[in-house]
Amino acid sequence: MENDIFVDRGINADNPILVVGFGNMGSAIVSCWLSRKLIPPEAIHAVDPVFARSTPENGPRGFQSLEDWRAQNSGMTPSLIMLAVKPQMMDVVLPALRACLKGVAEDDHIPLVSIAAGVSIARLRNDLGLQVRIVRVMPNTPSQIGHGMTGAFTDDMRAADQDTVERLFQATGAFIWLDDEEDLHRITALSGSGPAYMFAMLEGLVAAASEIGLPPDHARLLAVQTMRGAAELALREPKPLETLRANVTSPKGTTAAGVEALLADDVFFERLRMAVKAAHDRSHALEAETA
Repeated sequence: MENDIFVDRGINADNPILVVGFGNMGSAIVSCWLSRKLIPPEAIHAVDPVFARSTPENGPRGFQSLEDWRAQNSGMTPSLIMLAVKPQMMDVVLPALRACLKGVAEDDHIPLVSIAAGVSIARLRNDLGLQVRIVRVMPNTPSQIGHGMTGAFTDDMRAADQDTVERLFQATGAFIWLDDEEDLHRITALSGSGPAYMFAMLEGLVAAASEIGLPPDHARLLAVQTMRGAAELALREPKPLETLRANVTSPKGTTAAGVEALLADDVFFERLRMAVKAAHDRSHALEAETA
């Protein structure tokens, strides 16, 4: 079985993955792991006040707080910690997590995966002490269905732990290692925030198609499947994107008319540039706010 890989690496009911924060992103990632039977449910412990009150029967074990988890699992050392809370919660969560790590030998170095945007490794290391080796990852919400995009950076995690992290996130979609922590701001602005840009584009296409007479349900299916097909073609076809666009655009045809209207005055590309830059700037601002 695929999850034997992780049993061999020590991830099991006695040494679980501890997921701190079970909101949209944390739950999306865990949902994918469970649906692919990568990790057994009993080997995942989730700490989240809301989740703990409605733990599904075949889901991970839920706990109200880190203190609650430690009280019920005295002496347990997680095999890996995934920190999936909002950056603004770090002032509360990191001291509680550090308290949970008391008694862990410094040479154990529990691998910690942080998916919090804008919270630097330096901040995490300073607040948590020496008991962890940290990797920052930036996934996105399509990870829930195995079509996510994740970038990761670490400066001290051991090769075996890096391999475990890579396998875990490859299960949720495409995965790349980054050369510089600064790149996390850049991919946050593109792939991390990108699904919202795609959904906004779909909203616009559906509204426009409805205005010319298509029923809204047909317009939605047509728009979504068209975007899905175009993205899949771009993944499989190594040609430049400009070439793929040109291949669809017959001179003086309907597509040419539509593309000309879309790209008139460079407003479309400029708005995309502004969106990515705004998200990039906000990622930097979050880091400053949480430093």
